[in-house]
Amino acid sequence: MKTVAESKQVILDERVCLPDVDETPIGLIVEDGEVTLTGFVNAYP
Repeated sequence: MKTVAESKQVILDERVCLPDVDETPIGLIVEDGEVTLTGFVNAYP
């Protein structure tokens, strides 16, 4: 099982793979094995 820090890093690494998405306004919370993303993006895809 991954630690919270490892889980966060995996997700952060995946966000970098989406060059069209400005990740600045996106928040990331990992708690009790559950990941929550908050914020807004310019387009759904």
